[in-house]
Amino acid sequence: AESCAALVLSRYAALVEARVPEGPKERTVNVDLTVDGRVLLANCLQYCVEFCAKTPGDQQRADLWLNDPVQFCAAIVDRGFHDPSSMSDEPAEAWFATLRTILSGCRCQSEAHIEGLIGLFEGRLQTVKKSAAGLSVHRQDMIRTWLVVLMAVLSRDLGPEDARRGKILTVLEGSLATPSEAVQMAIADGMVPLIGRDCGELKARLLMAITDGKTMAERRGGAFGMAAMVRARGLGMVVAGDDALLPALLIPTLQDTKAPVEARQGCLFLVEVLARALGSLFEPLLLPLLPALMSCWADGRNEVREACMDAAEAMLASGLATVHGVKIILPVLFDPLPL
Repeated sequence: AESCAALVLSRYAALVEARVPEGPKERTVNVDLTVDGRVLLANCLQYCVEFCAKTPGDQQRADLWLNDPVQFCAAIVDRGFHDPSSMSDEPAEAWFATLRTILSGCRCQSEAHIEGLIGLFEGRLQTVKKSAAGLSVHRQDMIRTWLVVLMAVLSRDLGPEDARRGKILTVLEGSLATPSEAVQMAIADGMVPLIGRDCGELKARLLMAITDGKTMAERRGGAFGMAAMVRARGLGMVVAGDDALLPALLIPTLQDTKAPVEARQGCLFLVEVLARALGSLFEPLLLPLLPALMSCWADGRNEVREACMDAAEAMLASGLATVHGVKIILPVLFDPLPL
């Protein structure tokens, strides 16, 4: 099995080198003529692993695919993901599906080499921009998203008290400032199952990022991280207690016209992300937050007004999803209007 996997990878590399683009006078210039063959090779490896993993008594054969999982996964990431010669995303997407299948199906080996795999994905997350010469920004964001998802796949086989879950959570938290909403959403989804009861320090760091982040990406990343914590711990951390997000942070900051622009914008980001993440569950927060948001419309800074518009759209979308939400929203909006 291991030699077959190596053969697939070597054949893929040969196809990359043999790529022949269309002629420069053709309208389909730079079309990659080897896309289909490269996708098929990735799918071939995926199907072989799935067959071995699902066949009774063949789990050991499936584990052979990962005799050296760190080196094997590094080869797939470097050859399949970082492929500037391809104008299509299909081969890279196929390799991502293959790698996800391997890590999901070969639990024994992924557990034994979990430290190496975490280090591999963490290193690639930190260096993807430096080592991605020739890749578009879109492809770089895709690679970051895939690496985050793969780290989340690794964490599924770890026990709730395993210290390595905390290490994976730290890596994901450190990548929240990536200036890409798709990547931040993937990170938040990966953080949800990793957040436990003892998360006071994480909450403090995320609050600091929301209110004091130097860049918009940091503040928005903090909002996605906090929304992941709310999804993991429940709506109680937003409304219950004096230190809950609603009475301790959101309402005082949004109503304080002298609060820093960054803090008000970050809180509006949090309102928007929470509304989109919770959907109809956001309904209890509509009544206390609507007056605070309406005051932000008059803010003198364009950054705050734009963030307020996005937050209002997300809130209305979640509130209008139920009849009760409509009954809450309409009086607040129409009562102040002169008749």
